[in-house]
Amino acid sequence: MNPEKAYSVFDTNKIEATWDHNIGGKIVKGISLTRNSALNWQRPVKLVFDQLALSNVKKIIPLDGEYVFRKTRGLVSQRERIYLSNEYSESAWREEYVVDDINNLNRYIVEIRLQLPSMNKLSYFDVINIRTEAEKYCSKWNIPLIVSEEYDIQFDKIKKHWNET
Repeated sequence: MNPEKAYSVFDTNKIEATWDHNIGGKIVKGISLTRNSALNWQRPVKLVFDQLALSNVKKIIPLDGEYVFRKTRGLVSQRERIYLSNEYSESAWREEYVVDDINNLNRYIVEIRLQLPSMNKLSYFDVINIRTEAEKYCSKWNIPLIVSEEYDIQFDKIKKHWNET
């Protein structure tokens, strides 16, 4: 997730439903969560959920995100619909669509992972503050925090530079 959304999660302990998807001919507001752990979207924060715990309190719809995204915007032809549905099991866009907001988020997070995006477009401010806020959140709710080696190195360089100035 991007820095702005991460700050909101750490502050409010919830994720707001902001995506509209056309599901069964009805526009449904929810949250898209990928099932493909390799699909990192160049975001610094990953939340890992306990799907079973979340499914006990929320409606979760497995879907092909690319197909539904395109369908919601009127971009899917009959030919594409057949192709995408036949390729669903191999789709990189497999996702879980959680209907509505997720409140009391700490009840469903198994761990939080911090990573540097490969293009490293994080400001120094965000590298320091995301780590600091994630540590506070994880400590408060007793959630494991996994920090990539690259993130740690960048964090240490920035702190050292700030301490020298």
